[in-house]
Order: sequence, then structure tokens, then C-alpha cells
Amino acid sequence: MDKIQDILLSDKTKWWSVKGLILGFVCALLASVAFNALIEDRVIAVRVFIIIAVSWMVIWISKNRIRKVSKGKVGILLCVYSKDEDVDERIREDFVSRLNEALISSDERVLVDVINVPSHIALRYDDFESACQLLSQAKAHFLLYGVVRKRGDQYILDMNARVVHRELNDDSKKKLRRDIDSAWIKRYKINGADETIELFEMSSEMVAVSSRYIIALAALASWAFDLSEILLINIKKELSNKSYPDLPAITEIKKGINSKLNSIYLFYAQRYLQIWVETRDESNIKIMEDILNKVIGFEKRSGQVLTGLAIASLVLRSDIRKSEAYMNKIKKKYRDKVWFLNQGFLSACQSNERQAQNNYDVAIGMNESGNESLSLEKISEFEDFMCWYINDGRGNSLHKYLLAVLNDKIKGDVDRARIDYLDFLDKNIDGSNPLSVKNAISRLSLLE
Repeated sequence: MDKIQDILLSDKTKWWSVKGLILGFVCALLASVAFNALIEDRVIAVRVFIIIAVSWMVIWISKNRIRKVSKGKVGILLCVYSKDEDVDERIREDFVSRLNEALISSDERVLVDVINVPSHIALRYDDFESACQLLSQAKAHFLLYGVVRKRGDQYILDMNARVVHRELNDDSKKKLRRDIDSAWIKRYKINGADETIELFEMSSEMVAVSSRYIIALAALASWAFDLSEILLINIKKELSNKSYPDLPAITEIKKGINSKLNSIYLFYAQRYLQIWVETRDESNIKIMEDILNKVIGFEKRSGQVLTGLAIASLVLRSDIRKSEAYMNKIKKKYRDKVWFLNQGFLSACQSNERQAQNNYDVAIGMNESGNESLSLEKISEFEDFMCWYINDGRGNSLHKYLLAVLNDKIKGDVDRARIDYLDFLDKNIDGSNPLSVKNAISRLSLLE
């Protein structure tokens, strides 16, 4: 009886242990015996026992089961506890509740589901690795595992995290691991009993920022770009609007956000460019241009961004000079064969025969020298764009000549080059482009 009394009067979480289950059955038995003493009907007393015992078992099982993440949402599991009952109650009132709020901003609620692991379940997991079993049980994507200890008036919070993502190759795994490690704070020391609530709030906010950033990284690695973008933008706003301690992890997050957002924008821009290639619907070029204008920092000067903006200027507004200005912003060390081919194309748009040929000669020379071999994919993309431009009625006879040179001296497609040279000579009836005419006739004689 003393043991029963101890459990009844001690930690309420013990009710949800195996001993608590047995104690519940004992209580059900005692209740049925007492009921039988009152009514002296064993059949009814047995029924009372069965009803109470079954009800207790259902309640006990439900209390020991973690609910699954809502369908279609990113699941976050919070498994934070202390073996000291008083401390555990305090961290659940102050830290866990604040962390729960800080983990989701208003526009993320439809995307994220936070599950708090109850104390009596959390206490069963003495280490982080064993706690990771909870991820599969709840079908969650992110686990926050923390243990709080109290030393005098100081709370020590040790935090670990694990995130689920798609299969990655070894290099991608290492990069993601480095990004996660640099953004994570493993230990928090919360000092001063009088300031505990305020310090718990600050710690919960820092854990939330790190956690959401890690989820954004995993989402990015798993190609869930929409979720990653929303999280990164919201984290960026929070870091701008609130004052956080000058910690290495927070600094790394601030530095990493723009880089990760840029990678998302560049992916989307490439996707919409590809859709335009397949459909020729110019609304996709407009979307691509808007996305590229979101790119942050030095990445704005990258070849992909500037080339994309040059394409948009040409396709949407036929602004050749603006397109050329974007291409000229690309640094000299990044001016490869594709850059010179593009410059030759733009010179042809302005009927500048000499400049167009000079740019093509440089591109051909680079190709023949074997430096920075031009991939078949890039050649195909460039040729595809030039053919569309000509067939759309925007090109001129000089573009026909450049197309012939591309097939002749870069692709080595002699049959196609012969057709293009003849087509150029047929279209160039106004006597313009004399140098190109001479070269075309010379090449045709050699290709016979």
C-alpha cells in the first residue's frame, strides 16, 4: 500500500509508465471489489472492473502515443525535458511554449506542424540517437532534442537536432552537414534566477531561428524550393527586426540566407527560361526577369543573371543596346566562348558585320585551341535561340551567315552549314555584308 500511495502522490507522469498501467488495473480491481461489497453482485462487479480496466488501458495507450504529422505539412518534433520535475515544469511553461510560438510565423502555419513530445515520453530517451526513433513514429521531418539541467541559479540547455531530407550524394551531404553545423548552437547557459523568463525567451528564439534555417536547408536539398524560400525570407526579416547576440551561428545564418535565396531564384529563373524554350510563351520570360531582379548581392553580376536579363531585354522589348549593356557587365575572366558568340549575335542585330565576325573569330579560336571546350548542350541552346530569332522574323541575313559559321566551324555539321550558307546568299540580295558574302562563297567551294 505504501508503494501505491507513493505513486499516487508523486510525479503524475508515472501514471503513464508500465507501473502506472498496472496500478490502474489494481485501482479498477479495488473499485469493483468495493462495488461488489455494496451491491453483492459479482457479475456486475466483474463488468465494472472490465469497463474501468479497458477505459484505463485506452487512456494509457493514447497518452503514450505521439500523434502523426498532419498530411502535407513539415513536421517538427520538440523533445525537450529535464529529469528534475520542478525544472521540467518551468521549461515547459517558459521555454517550450515560447519555442513553439517562435518556430512558426503567421504565413507558415499552413506549411508546418509542431508536435510537443510529453515529458513522460521524452524521459524515456536518455540520448539523442535513441530519440531519433521518434521521427519515424510521428512521420516528422525535424527533431529538436534538448535536456535541461540546473546548476545553482544557472540553467544549462543542451540541444541537438536532426533533419530528414532526400538522398544526397556524398559531396552534397558534406556540404549540408557543414551548413547545418555552422548554424547550430549546441549549448545555452541561462543565468540569473530573476531574469530567467527573459533569457528563456531569447534562447527559444535563437533555437527557433537555427531550427527553421536548418529546415530551410533540408527543404532546399530536397528540392522543396517554395517552403525553403518562405522560411528563408521570414528568418531574414526576423534577424533584421530583432536584436540577437553576436554568436558565430547567427552570423553564419545571416551570411548564408542570401546565398541560399539566390540559389532558389536561379533555379526558378532557369526553369521559366526552359518553359519559354518549350512553349515560346513570353510571359515566362517576364517571370524569369522578375525573379532575376530579386537576386541579392554580388550574384547580381554573375553570368547567369546578366545573360538572363539580356535575353529578357531582347525578347520582351527588342532592346538590343540594353541587352548588350548587360552582357558587357560580365567580368572579362568569365567571358568564354558563349559570351563571344552572344556578342557576335548582338552585333548582327545591329547589322555590324565587322564586329559580328570579330566576335565569332574569337569564339572559334578559343574552341580550336582546346581551351574551355564548348559543351554540346550550350551550342544547342545558342543555336536554338538563334533559329527562333530568325524564324520569328526578328533576324536578318547576317544572322543566317552566323548560323552557317556556327554549324561549319564550331559544330562541324558540314551538310547543315552548306544549306545555311546558300540560304544566306539567297537572302542577302541587297548587296550588304560583302565580307560575309565573300567568306560564304569561299567556304562553299571548300565544302563541295
